[in-house]
Amino acid sequence: MYDAIVLGLGGMGSAAAYHLARRGQSVLGLEQYPLVHAQGSSHGQSRIIRQAYFEHPDYVPLLKLAYAHWEALAGGSSEEIWNLCGIVLAGRDEDAVIAGTRRAAAEHGLPLEELDADAAAARYPGLQPDPDMAVLFDPLGGYLRVEHCVRAHLDGARAAGAVLRDREAVLSWEASDNEVRVFTNLGQYTARNLVIAAGPWAGEMLSDLGLPLSAHRVVTAWFPEASPAHQRDAGAPVFAMQTEHGFFYGFPQLDERGVKVAEHRAGDLLSDPARVDRAITEDDVRAIRRFSEGYLHGVDAGNWTGNACIYTMTPDSDFIVDRHPNHANVFIAAGFSGHGFKFAAAIGSILADFCARGATEAPVGFLSLDRFRT
Repeated sequence: MYDAIVLGLGGMGSAAAYHLARRGQSVLGLEQYPLVHAQGSSHGQSRIIRQAYFEHPDYVPLLKLAYAHWEALAGGSSEEIWNLCGIVLAGRDEDAVIAGTRRAAAEHGLPLEELDADAAAARYPGLQPDPDMAVLFDPLGGYLRVEHCVRAHLDGARAAGAVLRDREAVLSWEASDNEVRVFTNLGQYTARNLVIAAGPWAGEMLSDLGLPLSAHRVVTAWFPEASPAHQRDAGAPVFAMQTEHGFFYGFPQLDERGVKVAEHRAGDLLSDPARVDRAITEDDVRAIRRFSEGYLHGVDAGNWTGNACIYTMTPDSDFIVDRHPNHANVFIAAGFSGHGFKFAAAIGSILADFCARGATEAPVGFLSLDRFRT
C-alpha cells in the first residue's frame, strides 16, 4: 500500500508527487498520457508568473509560497525553470488589470512602478500601449518554462522514490475510511490517500460531486520577430494588456518560433477533453493578430504558428483546492481557469500537507468547495 496516489501528472500532480516523495511518503503517480505531454494544460513553452495579482489579493500569500518553491526547484535543475524579467501591465484605470494590480500591491507591500504610455514605449520599444492607457511595471513578474517545470518536478519525485506510471488510464476509484483503491486499464492500486489533479478530466474523476467545471479549447500563437525589441537579452519583459477587444498577453522571444501571444479568455467549450481540434486556423488567431498589429512593434503578424491547450474553468474563475466532502483521505486540485500554473509549486506543497498531516497552514480557505455547495 502506498501512502498516496496522485492521479494526473501535469502541473499540479507533478508538484504534488514531488513534495510528497521529498517528505518521505511512498507515492504512486498515474498519468494516462506520456509524461510531459501536450494533451492538457501544462505545455506550450511558457507561463506568466507575477506577484501583484489583480485577480484577487488573497492569492498573493500563495504566490509568495510558490516563489519560494520555484526558487528551490530552480536551484536543483539543469534547465531554466523561470526568469523574473518583469511584466508590463496596461489598461485603463478602471480595468481590473490596473485597479486590481494596484490594490494587491498596496495591500501586500509589493513593488510596483507607474509609467505612462510614452515612457513605457520608450523603455520597451516592442510595446505600443494606447496613449490613454495606464501602465504598470511589476519587477517580480516574469515567466515559467512550463514543460521544464513539470519535468523537474517529475525528476525530483522519482529521485525521492516516487513510482511514476504513464500511459495508464484511471477508470475509477473508491475510498473507505482507511484506504483508497484506484482501478486503471492495467491494474489496481491501494493507498492511504488520493490526490486528484486530473486537469480537464477532473469533472469526470469527481462525477459524484457534480462540480461546475467546464473545459475549453484555447489557442496561442507565435509570430516571427522583425526587430531585436522582443529579445530577452535586450530587456524585453512579459506583457499583458486590456484593450477594447480583449485581454492579451505575451512573452519575449524564447525560441525560433518568435514572440508568443495569446488572448486570455475561455475558448470553445469542449464536450470531451480528449478530442481537441489541434489544427489552428486563421479564424483562431484573428483576434491575436489584430492585437499584435496594433500593440506590438517589430513582429511579423502575417506569419504565425499556433498551438491549442485547455482551460478548465470554474464559474468564478478561482481554483478548487480542498478535501473531498465525503472522503477525508481524498484531496482535490481542479479548475485552474487559465491562470493556475504559476501556483503549481505551492499547490503541490499544500496537497502534500493534506496527505501527510491532514491539514495545511496555507491560506486556501477561499478556494474551498463550499462556495459551490448550496
